This record gives sequence, C-alpha cells and structure tokens, in this order.
Amino acid sequence: MKITRVLLLLLCTVVFSLTGCDEKKPSAEEEQAAASKGEELMRTWLGENMPGAELESCDMYVDYVPGGKHYTTDYACGTILKDGEKTHFAINTVTGAVYLDQKEEELTEAAEAYLYEAMGIVPEAKTFSCTVMAPARDGGSTTKTFNDSFNFGIPAGTEDLDAFVRHPESRPPLQISAELRVPDETDLFAFDLAGIEKLCEDCGMFFQNLDMYNTDQEFSSLWSRETYTKQFGRIEKEGLQLHCVLRRREEMRDPKTKEPAVSDLRLDPDKDLIVEKTESGFRYSCPDKERDYGFRIYAEKGSGYPEHDFLYREEETTSDGKTRENASVLMTWEEQKDGSCAMVEAGSGIITTFYGSGAFEQKN
Repeated sequence: MKITRVLLLLLCTVVFSLTGCDEKKPSAEEEQAAASKGEELMRTWLGENMPGAELESCDMYVDYVPGGKHYTTDYACGTILKDGEKTHFAINTVTGAVYLDQKEEELTEAAEAYLYEAMGIVPEAKTFSCTVMAPARDGGSTTKTFNDSFNFGIPAGTEDLDAFVRHPESRPPLQISAELRVPDETDLFAFDLAGIEKLCEDCGMFFQNLDMYNTDQEFSSLWSRETYTKQFGRIEKEGLQLHCVLRRREEMRDPKTKEPAVSDLRLDPDKDLIVEKTESGFRYSCPDKERDYGFRIYAEKGSGYPEHDFLYREEETTSDGKTRENASVLMTWEEQKDGSCAMVEAGSGIITTFYGSGAFEQKN
C-alpha cells in the first residue's frame, strides 16, 4: 500500500526556524558586496584546489520565503566551469566553507546503506533521497536567517562518501526523504518516536519524511517530530469483508514542553463498526468517531453482493441530532487479484473508503 504525501511536495525541503529577521530585500549595494566577497574567496579556493577551473557566476544567496519576505545569509552561490563541465557551488563568506553540487548518487547510496543497517531493515522497494544541510549560521556569523540550514551539495574535498556518512560527529546533518516497502514479517509498531529520535541523533540524520509499509502495516515519521503507525486487517460482517484500520498509534512531541503525547487506539469490531442488513440492502455505522478510520468493502463471488449494483447514501448527523442522507452515488464491484470483489464508484474504478455512517440500496 503506497503512502503518498502530497503536502510534503508543497513544503520547503529545509527545517524552518522562526527567528525574527530583516524581512526586506537586500539593497543592490548589499548584494554586490556579498557577491564580491564570495567571488574573491572562491577564486582563491579554485586556485588552491581546482586549478584550471573558471568562475562563471557568483551572487549573494538570499533566503526567500513565500509571502515576499527576504533574508540575507552568509552564503554566495554560483557556477564554475572545468573541462566543459559546470558545477554549482556555495561558499560561506564568513567561514570560507565550500559546498559542491556533485556526487549525489554516491551520497544517496552511502546514506541508504548506513540507515538500513542502523534500522535493521532490508527494503524490498524504495524511493530515497538525501541532502547535506549546510548550517545557516556558524563560525563568527551574526546573520539571522529564516531557515536553520540549506541544501547546497557536498562539502568540497569529500572523497570517501561512505566514511563521510558514517562519521556524523564530523559532518553537517543529512536530511532524508524515504518511502520503503519492507517485508511483511517486519513489525512496524517496533518503531516509535523515541526510537526515531535516537536514530536521528546517532546517525546525524533528520527525516523530512520516513514512510514504511508492508501488506498489513504502515509507519510514517514526519519532520522527525511525530509518528503514525497503522495495523490493517479484514473483519467479516453480514457476508462482507471490511478492510479497515484495526489499530492506530500516534505520537507527537509538544514543541513547548518537549513532552510526548501518545494515542494508541484499537478497533473493537463488535462495537466500533456495525453492519446491518436491511430490506433493500445494508447499512453501516461507526459510533465512536475517534475510531472512525474508514474502511473498504470487499465480497466473495457467490456471496450475493457482487451480482448487484448499489445506490450509496452517506448519512450525516445534523446539529439538532437528526440524520440526513446526502445525494446517492452508484456503486459497483471490481474483481481483485485475490479473486475477491471490491466495491468501487461506478465509472471510476476507484476503491471507495467509507466513513461515518451510510446505507446501500440494491439497484438491480
């Protein structure tokens, strides 16, 4: 079951830290002064470390935040050219630290191996990205920026990326984004917030998102500050198979008190998900809204359900306690790989997830 997190694609890929800074765009004179300082430092660095390279461009790096806010930084960025190949760079104009945009594939491979080893997992499928986060302020800097760190590439001079990754005490933190399919025997409830925090501390990593899943479980850690774990299963009601969340654990650390808040709820099939046959079909209800995680409906061929389409009406409780039915939706069935049939919205083929309460009326 693939986990998608569209929201993460809309977020910045850096850690936000509201520090209170100058929100005005730097003047042309300030930008030029910073660019000149960066250019001077970079030419010196190239002469000592990359003879024959040409400095193509160098500009002040301005930390821009959606909404029109601009923040000055200690960095200048640009491109260098050597042997016909362009490389993007960033240089800290206070410390002289240089970052080069290269060896990304090697960095990812080294970080993957290190992380999987530390977690004791062997993913069966993966989507993985890794970036080195340059500190926004270090050395003698007094500049305040909106972000804590920036992705500028790999520190210049890094040759052995495996050794670089495996010595977190001597490098900047690595920001990880990963979606991992793990073996079904992996118990994802073994991973909790305390464990993720220790993993990040020991490995010098920070998870923008860490999503793991197998056939029956899902785990997600967002920004290394919260975790969500689900256990899925099927329960039988009135000849139907309901695919639902049997257990959901949520952990979140309060940003002010630093205390963890834990919610660990389990579904009671007899009380929390009720299905009843009616004269024209069947209806369902989830009395405990806290455990209303949604469910999908499956049925075996020959059970009497897949032979018919159904009109579905979601029931809504109004403010005065009365029940109101929303507009009806035509539902049909689609055969799955295991031979069962899933209830889908007619015309779309999308397996529907049902919440709250509703009724199904046999149509044919």
